[in-house]
Amino acid sequence: MQGFVSFAFFVPLAYYLVAATGTLAAKACGGTGSWYEGRVAFFWAAFISAPVTLITGILPLLAPTLPDSILIAIGQVGVFFFAWAVAQAFAEAFSFTRTWLVLIAVCSPAVLLFVIYIASILL
Repeated sequence: MQGFVSFAFFVPLAYYLVAATGTLAAKACGGTGSWYEGRVAFFWAAFISAPVTLITGILPLLAPTLPDSILIAIGQVGVFFFAWAVAQAFAEAFSFTRTWLVLIAVCSPAVLLFVIYIASILL
């Protein structure tokens, strides 16, 4: 029961923190939206992408005989769909005209962390 209570308390706090960080980044890049619009955009993107993310997360349990590389690729579909939904929502909330630039900005921290991870393995 403790795990559920801490999950139900800390995950929304983490979502608020990520939404605030995204709002700060959008305002720094010239966005015209408010804090409320940034928060709504992030939570709406999380709500919209939840079914795809859950399906791609459950698929390895339903098909355990698939090769690992295929399962990882399928899992990345859910992650990319979430990033795309966040980019679309933030582009609309902050009046950005080029949504692909917002998608690059949303995906760049993940790419940076991946590069750091690979560099730590190789070195």
